[in-house]
Amino acid sequence: MLDASLSHMGLSIDMSHPDQPLKQIGPGVNAKTFGVYDPVLDDVPEENIMTSRDMYFVKECIHASDGPLEGDLWFQGREKDKVSLLHAREERSNDLQ
Repeated sequence: MLDASLSHMGLSIDMSHPDQPLKQIGPGVNAKTFGVYDPVLDDVPEENIMTSRDMYFVKECIHASDGPLEGDLWFQGREKDKVSLLHAREERSNDLQ
């Protein structure tokens, strides 16, 4: 679902370049400005631009209780020392059920 939504916006996750902006695959949202808007600056600061690693992390959070995504030996969206972010999401989800 996330991949389809990104594709509809002309964007794609590119884990061969995880720390770069999302890959531009067509017309739509500009990958270099897709991120968290800062109303004070009236812009999207470079550090707020969504990267492929960020979006992959979102996918991993959606599937966290199942472990790493298919084909991955470890979570790719964040470094091993930050995997607790995934577990925090899983615990929050369990509290809601």
